[in-house]
Amino acid sequence: QEEEVRHSAARIIATHLIDLELFTAATAVPSTFPLYVGFMPDQEDATPDSAALYDTEGVKDGRLMRGGSNIVHPGIQLRVRSTVHDTGWSKIHEIEEEIASMLRTEITVWDDPLLTKYRVQNCSLTSPVIFLGLEEGPIRRYLFTANWLVTISQSEGD
Repeated sequence: QEEEVRHSAARIIATHLIDLELFTAATAVPSTFPLYVGFMPDQEDATPDSAALYDTEGVKDGRLMRGGSNIVHPGIQLRVRSTVHDTGWSKIHEIEEEIASMLRTEITVWDDPLLTKYRVQNCSLTSPVIFLGLEEGPIRRYLFTANWLVTISQSEGD
């Protein structure tokens, strides 16, 4: 929905995946499979296996007759990189299944001192998982990506 929300769709979904312990927070020490939002760190600074969620172009899906609000489904992209092909492949498919199961999922994002609650109504995969090949440079990790459209709203009372 096109309404004032405090956080991007990528940040909201990332919070959920970290809360489920499918990834560790990028700032966590130690960080075993960190999830970044909006960027992937340089090769030299990163743990061997990592992922990033990006905000991508969404889809405008019409306008409500009452109030005139536009309906917009934001896009997100997950990129996973791993030193082992099977590890990266398994991780992105594990996350694909988790995101597909999100249906009217409540997510709370905490930014001291504010708590903001969101409801993810649905996430629709827009294409199958794609293997992008090997990362350039000396580390040569395997890269995978997947994209979704999200139906999300800020919960009432926040």
